[in-house]
Amino acid sequence: MCGLIGFTGPKRPDLFKLGHIMADNDSRGGHSTGIFINNQLEKTTGKSANLLLKLGDYQSSNSAIAIAHTRYATHGKQTAENAHPYKYGKIIGAHNGVLDNYEEVCDKFNIKKPDVDSKAIFSMLNKTKNYKNLGLFGGTIAVLFTDNKDTLYVYRRNNPLYKCVTDEGIYFSSKKESFEGIGMKITEVKPNKLFKYVNGELKSTIKIKHKPVPTTRIVNTDWSSYGGYTNYGTKDFTTGWKGYAKSTTTKSSPVVDTYNYWYDDPKDNSPVDCSEAREVIEDINWAYRNHFTPREETVIDVVKAFLNTPEALQAWDDSIEREEQEEEQKEATTPKIDTTDINKKDELPF
Repeated sequence: MCGLIGFTGPKRPDLFKLGHIMADNDSRGGHSTGIFINNQLEKTTGKSANLLLKLGDYQSSNSAIAIAHTRYATHGKQTAENAHPYKYGKIIGAHNGVLDNYEEVCDKFNIKKPDVDSKAIFSMLNKTKNYKNLGLFGGTIAVLFTDNKDTLYVYRRNNPLYKCVTDEGIYFSSKKESFEGIGMKITEVKPNKLFKYVNGELKSTIKIKHKPVPTTRIVNTDWSSYGGYTNYGTKDFTTGWKGYAKSTTTKSSPVVDTYNYWYDDPKDNSPVDCSEAREVIEDINWAYRNHFTPREETVIDVVKAFLNTPEALQAWDDSIEREEQEEEQKEATTPKIDTTDINKKDELPF
């Protein structure tokens, strides 16, 4: 399936422990690895060892959360870009499992069907802003996601997910064995509940009703049967902590791709409405929140407030309507040119 790893706490995670847990979860992944830490996404192909050197850059970080994932590809290509975590709006998250009705959920909310089933979860959460909709997915699911720098949401229905309490905070892992030597208080995350943690403290628990959107398709949710992976049931880092230390000295690690908070989608020149503009401004404000001056933050707040006024909404709609009218007039006055190829008989107009 995949390996799901997370952290929430009042202090930053111990990178040595975090790296060990990621390495141990390689037995559930192996195709690609990603991590969200210190408000940055890092992704690479292959196992987590290819990211361990990169983790050293965050020794002095003050990040209160981390979300990591070791991917075994069941949908989509085996690329760094397809590695979890995924970013949609303010939602950044990772999923362990195989969804059998993600296309139907996308249809329900008029969402573009992604190339990777897991992406549908975070795209839907970003659009609906209703986290109870997690119960609409069928198949196997365990997820970790965040919507700001201090909050970690934890949910599982039927896939394994364990937590371990330590001095610095709480670690999460798909493998219980990952916590050997890290902490003594190890429990399995209760199913069908969404837990909200802020700086390592449980703030709320929401019951998630499982009411999957119906589907006629049958999807194989047995990850080990997809083939092409020889690591099933094995543990590569048999030397434990020594294996972690050894892997950080490798000289043949592939290039690691560092991604910003948003995706570089193809440019879309379709009309933009006020609500979409507000979301973009909120994304920019969140991504650069540590770099804005107090005055710049005030200006952003004023702009967002203005976009909520009836006058702004009307002016925006009028502007879009004028643009559409101008485009129609331009098309009407543009002379049409006959491009028929007379050398092709089947294209002749008679």
